[in-house]
Amino acid sequence: MCLSVKKSAKAHGISVDNTQDAEEDASYLTSVESGAVNGNAKPAPWVVSVLVGGFRTVFKIDTGAEVSVMGSTMYKKIKDNLPALSSTSATLRGPDNSALRIKGVCRQTPMCVRNKIIETDVYIIDSHITLLVGLGDATELDLVRRVDGIGQGDDAIPRTPLPKEFAAVFDGLGCMEGESR
Repeated sequence: MCLSVKKSAKAHGISVDNTQDAEEDASYLTSVESGAVNGNAKPAPWVVSVLVGGFRTVFKIDTGAEVSVMGSTMYKKIKDNLPALSSTSATLRGPDNSALRIKGVCRQTPMCVRNKIIETDVYIIDSHITLLVGLGDATELDLVRRVDGIGQGDDAIPRTPLPKEFAAVFDGLGCMEGESR
């Protein structure tokens, strides 16, 4: 089955290549948005209201992003409430591997969602970009959780066999009564 896109797709992607500064890890960030597919309405994006440096704004939750990003337009509006902009040797790259202009990084930026507060690095991009909260920050803010992971100790997720817990759901699976048309 082939899905056709009725509206042109828009893609944002950023990878961080940091070969000069061993302190910062290489990261990849991507966000892909599309219009209606096969006449179906575009699904609502995963967005969350975030208090950043005392200013409430909306970030898109991007589990494919390894870093959180803010465009220079928003940064200019709230920069007085953020940590000082630090230079970084990181290189941010789009999905086509072209280098993006990075203004710097706000280290230990306070982010608050539903009374959960973290301090994180937010990269400032020299363009207007959707504000993105990356996977690590989204996990730390309890916005997303891996539910089928395996861990040890306090990180272990109990694994209950689904058929026992939800036996009624799996009863008769694959069998349909009556005739099909």
